[in-house]
Amino acid sequence: TGAPSWSVKVGDTIQSTPAVCPTCTTNGLVFFGSYDKNVYAFDITTHQKVWSKPTGDIITSSATVANGNVYIGSEDKKLYGFVAATGAPLPGFPVTTGGGVYAVPAVSGNSVYAMSKDGYLYAFNASTGGPYLWRTALSGASVSSPSVDVVNNAVYVAGNLALYAVNTADGTPKWQVA
Repeated sequence: TGAPSWSVKVGDTIQSTPAVCPTCTTNGLVFFGSYDKNVYAFDITTHQKVWSKPTGDIITSSATVANGNVYIGSEDKKLYGFVAATGAPLPGFPVTTGGGVYAVPAVSGNSVYAMSKDGYLYAFNASTGGPYLWRTALSGASVSSPSVDVVNNAVYVAGNLALYAVNTADGTPKWQVA
């Protein structure tokens, strides 16, 4: 019918796109961030809050769920990592970038990639956090979400009228199209 089946209220605006993990618990979980500076996990079936964790600033980034973990950026210049089922912080997280993280992080293998408003694309160890494995300067700040191409070992990100391809292993630029 298009009618909502359930809804919840949190402390402020939600601009974060929900991310779903159907296998993180018996019923599955949905994750999102809010302008109230919290990351939330709700049970998909019971609609009850399972956990919430504070960050240092508002969250416009959407979460990424991979390997039983959830990753999300905040405008406090940090990337957060949590165990999806419990909300326990992952070792070494949050990790600091040079600017707010507005875009959705990408995870591939044991790396998590985040674009920061400081104009750098960062790679972190998805299990142990920081310090960063590498960072690559792009031409200006971007709120583009990175996308990983495992076949060509590249991370793609767009920003300031250009598309960039960066080597996943060391962050060296592969090419750029303006």
